[in-house]
Amino acid sequence: MKSPQRLKVAIIGGGIAGAEVVRNALPGPYDITLIEPKSQIECQALYPEYLAGKASLEDLTAPLKPFCDRVGAELLNEKALCLERTRVLCDKSQVDFDVAVIATGASQNYFGIKGIESTFSVNTLDETERAKKFLEKEEPKRIAIIGSGLTGVETACALRESIEAEIHIIEAKSRILPQFSENVSTIMEKALAEMGINLLSSARVKELKEDGITLSDGPNLGCDMAIWTAGIKPT
Repeated sequence: MKSPQRLKVAIIGGGIAGAEVVRNALPGPYDITLIEPKSQIECQALYPEYLAGKASLEDLTAPLKPFCDRVGAELLNEKALCLERTRVLCDKSQVDFDVAVIATGASQNYFGIKGIESTFSVNTLDETERAKKFLEKEEPKRIAIIGSGLTGVETACALRESIEAEIHIIEAKSRILPQFSENVSTIMEKALAEMGINLLSSARVKELKEDGITLSDGPNLGCDMAIWTAGIKPT
């Protein structure tokens, strides 16, 4: 009896999503190539803890090669440039596929707000390291976190527990954690207030300046450091 043909699968992106596809697909009737320019996987969920000095690089990174070798996948340390029919064109190589999975993550969405280049973020490890260096060198006394989703709330809590600074969360909608139920928002608002974290809801950022943040409606907010956690878009 003829054995079934093995599918050639190209997974573009070696973050948590791409690695989970590899882990759950193997062993199976697939020949998998994981395409990722970095040599390591990074746990984005731990970036706030790393920013606040509560986690080390070793806590949030792991090498991809041993993982791929263990599960039987091939790792290609190159950047994928484009898809051409049934082929992924990379920096130096080409990878043929029957199925392609794009798991390249997301980048920050700044919505065209003026002065946004002065903010920091915890969306990538490089950006988190830049923010961490600023924290350690400048020791800001007033920090504004723009956006109150999970990343914004986690960042505020991690910083509150680690440094002496006045921390504000700015949210354009009427309550924090707007993707959750109102009950969850109410509980978290109370918890953050008890931690001494200041909440500004229904506050839309209009512009960022050197000395602070201009809001569309309401008083401006002075700050020494602004961290953007208010939106992402596909890479």
